[in-house]
Amino acid sequence: VAVSNAAGKRKSKPLFIQGKTALVATATQPNLHLLAIGPKLDLNYTEKDAQDFAQLFNNQSSESKLGLYNKIETQLLTGTKAKTLDISKAINHLRVKMETGNITSNDLVILFISSHGLISGEERKFRIEGEDFDPDNPKFTSIVYEEDILPVLNDLPCKKLLFIDACHSGIGGAKSSQRTMSINRAISRLNKQRAGLAVISSSRENEASFEDKHWENGAFTEGILRGLGQGLADTDQDKVITVNELYDYLKIQVPKMVQKEKNKPQHPIMISNGMGNIPLFAVE
Repeated sequence: VAVSNAAGKRKSKPLFIQGKTALVATATQPNLHLLAIGPKLDLNYTEKDAQDFAQLFNNQSSESKLGLYNKIETQLLTGTKAKTLDISKAINHLRVKMETGNITSNDLVILFISSHGLISGEERKFRIEGEDFDPDNPKFTSIVYEEDILPVLNDLPCKKLLFIDACHSGIGGAKSSQRTMSINRAISRLNKQRAGLAVISSSRENEASFEDKHWENGAFTEGILRGLGQGLADTDQDKVITVNELYDYLKIQVPKMVQKEKNKPQHPIMISNGMGNIPLFAVE
C-alpha cells in the first residue's frame, strides 16, 4: 500500500516484521524522540534504569528489520549529567525541536525518569530530584512537574508518553517516606489540561517504589524491560506491543515481582488523557 501525502511527493511504505506486514504508515513513519533521565542520588540502579530503557529502542528504527519508527533521537542523562539544570535544559530542548520542525504531529515523544519524587512547598507541588538535590533547598535542586515538564509536553503537537519510576528504595528495600503522598493524584489532575499525554508511574499513593540487586533495576523498570524487550507484554501475539498492552502487563507483573522479593505492595498506574492505545514497540 502506498499513499501520497498532501503534496503528492512522499509515499508511505509497509512495515514488515518476520515476513508479514505489521503496520502500514498512512503518510510517513513517525520519528521517536526519547529522553531518559536517571540521577544517582542515594539509589543503586536509577542510572542503569535510564540506560537500559534507552537501549530498549535501539532496534526500533527503520534502519533495523523491525522499523517501527523512521528514526530515533535519544538523549541520555545519568549521574552527574542529570543535575537539575541539565534536566531542565534537556526537557526544554524538546520545545526547541518543535519550533524548528524537528518534532511534528506524526511523532512520538517518550520521557523516562528514574529518581526520587516528592511533594513539597505550600502549594504541594510534585518535584523530581536532580543529581544535585539539596533537601534544604528543593526549589533549585529539583524540577517541578507542573512547571518544568507539563507545559513543555503540552506545547508539543504529538503524542507524549511519560514513564516515572519514582524510586524510594535502598538496596535492602524502601525507605519510610512521605514523598509518594498525592503524587499520582497531582499527575491525574494536571494531565486533564491537555489531550494526547499518558503517564505510567511506578506505584500508587502511599506505596514505595522498590529497586533490588535481584533485578539490578527498579521493579517498574524491570517490568518494562521484560514486557517490551522479552516481548512478554505482547498478549495478542501480533508482534506489536501497544501502550495498553504494556500497562496491562506491568499492573500484573510488577506487584508479583515486588511481593516475591520484598513482601510489600507496589502497583503501577496509568493516567491517560487522549493518548489512545498507540503501537509502542515491535517484537522480534
